[in-house]
Amino acid sequence: MTEPKELLGFQDHFRFHCHPKVTCFTSCCGDVTIFLTPFDLLRLTEALGLSSSEFLARYTKVLRGKKPILPLVVMKMREDQEGKPCPLVDKDGCRVYGSRPWSCRMFPLDQVSRNQFQLVAQSDFCKGLEEEKRLPVLDYLHEQGVDKSALMDAAYQEITNHPRMDQMEVDNPRVAEMVYLACYDLDRFRDFVFETSFLDKFDLEPDRLERIRKDKVELLKLAFDWVKFGLFGEKTLKLKSPSAAAGGGPVEKD
Repeated sequence: MTEPKELLGFQDHFRFHCHPKVTCFTSCCGDVTIFLTPFDLLRLTEALGLSSSEFLARYTKVLRGKKPILPLVVMKMREDQEGKPCPLVDKDGCRVYGSRPWSCRMFPLDQVSRNQFQLVAQSDFCKGLEEEKRLPVLDYLHEQGVDKSALMDAAYQEITNHPRMDQMEVDNPRVAEMVYLACYDLDRFRDFVFETSFLDKFDLEPDRLERIRKDKVELLKLAFDWVKFGLFGEKTLKLKSPSAAAGGGPVEKD
């Protein structure tokens, strides 16, 4: 029987230090499923200077889980190379380390509840766990920059964990496509906002509209609001007139 893993709280210490001199350096970056949040993808595209469509086509694939409306976007590993490495990792390490995804920042921890964590690796695989450096979980998360994405990731979780999500039975594949567009293909979503009838339907404050033009984070917040408006009927956006409601969100009538 497998021993249950020790649960760690924010103030509990653990040993870990990853650096190029550990013998397993970058081994954890291959043959692994790296799920990307919308905010992960935003930062990766900016780090690489790619459009969202370019990054999605080159580096990702989409899985469909128990909630087919929601895309599960994962990094596409290099299947033709030994160890199936992440395409953004080379012998010197991660090429986008400062903008790496949430799951990479968390390693070797996994969050099992709001206030509890556990180690997802053992020292026979991850030699960083044998290093002398010790930190409380909270300090480690801050050091790795996990807290910087907390607000945006929490905003997306309001969609993925919405109580109505499990009850939704939407057969129209276009709905899933529009959710994918809004949450992940952000450059195309910007075109959707500014080059279609979107702004004829929704009443956005001028200062918010200006922020959306300049700031992708603000654009992503709009995308989340639009998805919640269309899928769940939440009053996250204001319509200019009642007649504008038709086709106003991801769930549309043809």
